[in-house]
Amino acid sequence: MIEARNGTQTRVHYRAAMQVPGNPNWQETSIMPVTAGLFGFEDWPHPVEALAVFAIQME
Repeated sequence: MIEARNGTQTRVHYRAAMQVPGNPNWQETSIMPVTAGLFGFEDWPHPVEALAVFAIQME
């Protein structure tokens, strides 16, 4: 599970890619924007070995 806290006054969008056990390739995953002043939570039904967050943008 990943928890993203948005301490700004605008919505934050970002992208993420993950590595799963047994697969060395990065796979992009869907991520919901985080509303201003709130938390966002993401989880997956399988183990995640690594997660990279990129392309962070404020609306």
